[in-house]
Amino acid sequence: MATINGDDTTTAGALAGANGDHPPPETTTTPKPSTFQTAVSAWRTLSLSTLLPTLDTAAQSLQTHQRTALLQRKDLAQRTKDFRKLPDEAKLTEFKDLLKHYQSYVDLLTEQGKDAAGAFMRVYTPLSDVPDPWPLLEAAVDAVGVVEEVLPRAEGEREDLRRRCEELEARAEESEREAEREREWKEIAEGEVEKKVKEVEEGWQAVLREKEDNWTAKES
Repeated sequence: MATINGDDTTTAGALAGANGDHPPPETTTTPKPSTFQTAVSAWRTLSLSTLLPTLDTAAQSLQTHQRTALLQRKDLAQRTKDFRKLPDEAKLTEFKDLLKHYQSYVDLLTEQGKDAAGAFMRVYTPLSDVPDPWPLLEAAVDAVGVVEEVLPRAEGEREDLRRRCEELEARAEESEREAEREREWKEIAEGEVEKKVKEVEEGWQAVLREKEDNWTAKES
C-alpha cells in the first residue's frame, strides 16, 4: 500500500511540474460566438430603422382607406335613400348606377383588407425569424458593460413593433368584418331592387294587356 501511494505522489508531482505548478484554467460557460453572430445578423437583416417607417406608412394608408370608406358609405346611404324615393319608372334606369357604386365600395373594402393583411405579414414574417434578444443580452452582461442601455431600447422597440402588429391585425379583422357586412347589405339591396323591378314589369304588362283588351273591344 505504501509503494502504491508513493507512486501516486510521484506521478502527481510530475504532472504538476509539467504544468508549471499552475492549476488548470477555470472554464466559464458563455454563449458560442456563432450564437451571437446569428442573432446580430438576424436583427441586422430585420432592420427596425427601415421596418418601422414602412409600418407607419402602412398605418397612414389604412387610415386613408378608412376615411375614404366612411365617405363612400355615407354617399351610398344617401344614394340608396334617394333611390327609394324615385318613381318605379326611374328606378329601372338608376339601378345599374347604384349597383356600380355598391360594387366600387365593396372593392374598396376588399383592397383595404388586403393592404392591412399585407402590411401585417411584412412585419410579422421578418419579426418571427429573429431570436428573442433577452437571453443573448443577459448572457453578455459580464463581458459587455453596456447591456443596461441596449436592452431596454431593444425591448422597447420590440414591444412597440408587437403593439403595432396587433393594431394592424385588429384593423385587418375589422376590415374583413366590414366587407362582410357590406356584402350582406348589397345582397339585401339587390333583392329589394329586383323585387321592385319585377313589380314594375308586372304592372306594365298588366297595363299593356288592359290596353290591348280595350283596343280589341273597340275593334269588335
